Amino acid sequence: MTDKTLDSHYKMSKKIAQLTKVIFHLHTKNEENSEFEKVIKSSYERELANINKENTAVINKYKEMTQANKGLELTQKIKDLQIKHDTEKLSTMREYESFKIVVEQREIKFKKEKEDQIEMLKKEIDSMKTKFENQLKDLSSINKCRLNSKRGK
Repeated sequence: MTDKTLDSHYKMSKKIAQLTKVIFHLHTKNEENSEFEKVIKSSYERELANINKENTAVINKYKEMTQANKGLELTQKIKDLQIKHDTEKLSTMREYESFKIVVEQREIKFKKEKEDQIEMLKKEIDSMKTKFENQLKDLSSINKCRLNSKRGK
């Protein structure tokens, strides 16, 4: 093979290796983002459970105090706390749903970007392969011409 062919083949191999590294990096980053999302979701759900547990404990405490004291004031406080608890729970659930939607949209966007990037890289590789095959054909035809011209002499 000629120096140009070897050089071209070397550059193609190098470019394919670089593209492979980029694809691997993108795939790894996508997996890391998925894991990060799972951690955030589970953390948020634990936080919701803790808030719910704390509020339930406070409500139960006030219920016990009400039964012991039989005071109307404590009963009203329990109702207020129950309303506050329900409001906070509803607000937190809305926040969670909103957060969940944002994370899902972010994941869809990230996935689309990475798929587009991978598709672009695939097209670039295909283009390079085609170019390389054309160069090999050209080289082959040049070699045939040389052989024919040497035979003719």
